[in-house]
Amino acid sequence: MLLSSTIVYGGSFDVPSKESQLQDIEAEIEARPDFWSNPTLSAPILKKKRALELAVNRAKLLTATRDDL
Repeated sequence: MLLSSTIVYGGSFDVPSKESQLQDIEAEIEARPDFWSNPTLSAPILKKKRALELAVNRAKLLTATRDDL
């Protein structure tokens, strides 16, 4: 029996893109002298930075685990 629809679970494993975005965010943080004194500005940027760091670190861990097999 064939299913008439397929469930697709999305995810992005484009690590180079995530690393590039992370570098852009870090450059933005360094370029703004008021970054740390402005929580309205810094909070969403830091949230995105943390999500990118977690994704990149997770991908690196998975790659290292695969390579160890």
